[in-house]
Amino acid sequence: MEKSLSPKLAAVLDNGMALHRAGDLNAALEAYNKVLNKQPRQPDALSFKGVALMGLGDAEGAVKFLGLAAKRRPEDAIILNDLGMAQEALGDADSAYQTFQKAYALDPALPAALVNMARYGLAAGQADEALAQAEQAIKTQPGFVQAYNVRGLALQALERKDEALVAYAAALAQSPNDADALFNKGEVLRQMGNQDGALTALERATQAAAQGSRVWVKAAMTIGLIQAGQGDHEAAMRLYNGVLEQAPSDVPTLINRGELKQKLGNISGAGADFSAALDANSESSIARFNQACGCLLSGDWAAGWDAHEARWLIGDPSLYSRARGIDDWDGALTDGMKLLVWGEQGLGDQVLFSSLLRDFVGTGMNPTVEVDQRMVPLLRRSFPDLNVVPYDSLQPDELLSFDAQIAMGSLGRFLRRSPEAFPEAQTYLSADTEQTRKLRQKYLDAAAGRKVVGIAWNSVNPSSGIAKSLPLDQWGSILMPEDALYVSLQYGDVTDDVSAASTATGVDILVDEEIDPIADFDGAAAQIAAMDLIISTSNTAVHVAGALGVPTYVMVPIVPNWRWGFEGQTAPWYPNLRLFRQTSFREWESVIAEVSDAFAIWRREA
Repeated sequence: MEKSLSPKLAAVLDNGMALHRAGDLNAALEAYNKVLNKQPRQPDALSFKGVALMGLGDAEGAVKFLGLAAKRRPEDAIILNDLGMAQEALGDADSAYQTFQKAYALDPALPAALVNMARYGLAAGQADEALAQAEQAIKTQPGFVQAYNVRGLALQALERKDEALVAYAAALAQSPNDADALFNKGEVLRQMGNQDGALTALERATQAAAQGSRVWVKAAMTIGLIQAGQGDHEAAMRLYNGVLEQAPSDVPTLINRGELKQKLGNISGAGADFSAALDANSESSIARFNQACGCLLSGDWAAGWDAHEARWLIGDPSLYSRARGIDDWDGALTDGMKLLVWGEQGLGDQVLFSSLLRDFVGTGMNPTVEVDQRMVPLLRRSFPDLNVVPYDSLQPDELLSFDAQIAMGSLGRFLRRSPEAFPEAQTYLSADTEQTRKLRQKYLDAAAGRKVVGIAWNSVNPSSGIAKSLPLDQWGSILMPEDALYVSLQYGDVTDDVSAASTATGVDILVDEEIDPIADFDGAAAQIAAMDLIISTSNTAVHVAGALGVPTYVMVPIVPNWRWGFEGQTAPWYPNLRLFRQTSFREWESVIAEVSDAFAIWRREA
């Protein structure tokens, strides 16, 4: 049974609580200590001291005293909830969650316990339940700012962003300078594309939060992310550097700074940032994947392929992995093994990784290759010894018969671990001979003695498409009407692009309505095979051209996709392709000039 406080000690405790509410935590501690000097196990003084220590940044001390208070009052949900907060601040998330569960079980209506359960539920993907808990907390305590914040986060997770903004507005109505609400508002505005509004809210968050605090770091880093996206790379780099001065091991900022360095061509600097991020958090799959891309870009194939496996840890692997419980292949070329090789990523990647299928020919393995339906005719023709099937066509009993499986993008881990492992220049895809002949004759008739040149200029890749695309109306001297018949190899609706280019250059570009590069991939391959030369930015067409052995000029950004390497005029995948590289970020003029000169020489010599 608890010993009651004397009137004198009770007055001291009440004074400490008043000082605490006024924000004078050190003076409050003195009062709590006076009580504890007389009654060392007094639960109120223990718990209040723990909360005060939390406010002063001493999470370890807070856990100690709140833990002692909880032992004295194990049925007190408020003390348990505060203890959970201290454990979380100390970095012990598992213990914190268990403590929050105990507090919630004792008092399911306690707003703070509801909010903390909602926060952990959100982290586990339980957005609907978290939303209900946050709304119950608001109903019980209408002025609870954190409950509005968590309600907004749950709504964001449910893609109800407009409603999330309303929740953050409610939080800010209660506390206009709440740094969490300001950050959350800025982040949802950024996601909605309102970059100016996001910057305003995020800048207010950095002003409201203590410099170097968790919220300040997140807000400042996100401002840098927006600046980088708007092309203000110098400002973004300054901000990232400033954040890392305050928080040297902040993993998201290290990753974002590394990505910006890589974009600007500082590959070694980017690698250092990704390594630092992994030192801070060895489980960071994004840092590992970025590190992999940097290694592959630089030609460090062994390290790159190994780290490239981190791609399965980004997002939800169940959405795109086709392993289906079959054992992973160990890389041994074993005669008679039943191996399933399945395609991943886009069509261009499946074309590139198909080059690795050559290594199985003649080994006695003859794997089954599962790819996009559009790839099937092309691969069946090109690899007649292999069993090529479309996605989702294998029956359950067939899947059970395989000894091992591997994704196409993982084959390089075993088959291309060094530059020497890449074979001599050779083609490995075979277009439909008859369709190629017919298309070739049609284009020659239209060319009237000129060369037939295929062109493509755009990529819709959401992360890199803008950087590696070059609008056709900016091609300038590459397009000379008297020198060639230009045939569009570009997928999608190209009407506006072709019209703009014709206006700008006077060139008529043939768009063959009989070929749909998206729906009829085999027809697109035949069309590419019918060209004398191809000039293109980095997209699917150049992968097919490389695999077919068609001479191709590829215009790539200063830091291209890792598939093209960081330097040189060729890439090991397709030695028949010639690469023309930017010398500065998003500057295409010099590339256009070099391609024009090379094209002129080719026309004279062809």
